Amino acid sequence: MKRMILYFLAAVFADAGLSFEAAGQAKPVQQTVYFHQDTLRLVVGQEDSLRATAVPDAPILWEAPAAIPVIASIAPPANSGRYGKVYLVKGRKVGKTKVIVQVGAAKDTCWVYVSPRILVKEVRLNKDTVRLKAGRTQMLQAGITPQNATDPTLNWMNMGKATVTPSATNRTEALVTAAVVTDTTLIIAEAKDGSKCRDTCVVITHVPLDSIRLNKDTLRVDIGSKDTLRAMVYPSQATNRSLNWTVKGKAELTASSETDTVALIAAALTPDTAYVIVEAKDSSDCRDTCVVITRKPGDDATVEVNDQSIYASEGYVHIRSGKPVSLRIYTILGALYRHEERLVGDHVIALPRGLYIVVLNHTAKKIMVR
Repeated sequence: MKRMILYFLAAVFADAGLSFEAAGQAKPVQQTVYFHQDTLRLVVGQEDSLRATAVPDAPILWEAPAAIPVIASIAPPANSGRYGKVYLVKGRKVGKTKVIVQVGAAKDTCWVYVSPRILVKEVRLNKDTVRLKAGRTQMLQAGITPQNATDPTLNWMNMGKATVTPSATNRTEALVTAAVVTDTTLIIAEAKDGSKCRDTCVVITHVPLDSIRLNKDTLRVDIGSKDTLRAMVYPSQATNRSLNWTVKGKAELTASSETDTVALIAAALTPDTAYVIVEAKDSSDCRDTCVVITRKPGDDATVEVNDQSIYASEGYVHIRSGKPVSLRIYTILGALYRHEERLVGDHVIALPRGLYIVVLNHTAKKIMVR
């Protein structure tokens, strides 16, 4: 550092036409030349630049002792002259050598130390498989062995629709972004040093179900008759669109052998109220319910609808009936929550938040209590 300061002061006085030893006196300036660093450390195969400055400015002669080019090679950059201020130094063999610059009688020396190149022996990702929902992200981390490898940087590649973005702050990390559709992508992390060490991770993108909707909330079937229920699955590109159908009651259910979004409902042998539940086979917890009312042929519930009403408000269900009816309230899973006989008039019943099926005789309605 002291030498750098002296050279700097010499340059300042030289620009003013004065020598450092006698500022203010018009004397000839003593020629100097110096390296910007005393030592340069390289590994075999590595190249770096070395800069020298002459004060006052003058062409610089770069000298190569006998150890050059055995230990290291020096050469001016392609766009620089032979006597320029910058040379490129490349480590060729483990050892120690020196580079000398000279301007007239002025000289300076920089020692070059070349160390062995340590290749990567193993790359190990922290995950073998990553399962993500569409559009979600996950950080992958790579362990490098040995830890003192000369070049621990990695090339990150993807084979599939998921993407991988190397971290800007950590060269052994990368952010994986899942595809927007169902997909399987192979992520490859490979050492850049030519050792061909690599590891892989499989990224599986799945699109979960958002909702299931049956085409009917209530199905009225005469004894001995049959009808069909259809389920709509959203979104259409969901990874697993498979459904489970169950029935609670005397009605019978047969899922279609071609597509499990269709089920055939056979009425009970006697008047009955059953509950058909359809739910996703994946982990989305999506489901819907339909009330299946088996009635005697000719029995019509439309008369009851005119003098009955069922609606929900915050924390309550409101029920009105002009004549005595049987009340049953079921949870979305078909469990009986409340049962009253001969209910008539206006009633307000408190319910926990959730989805319910309210049945008045043969009239059923699905409600959401918030």
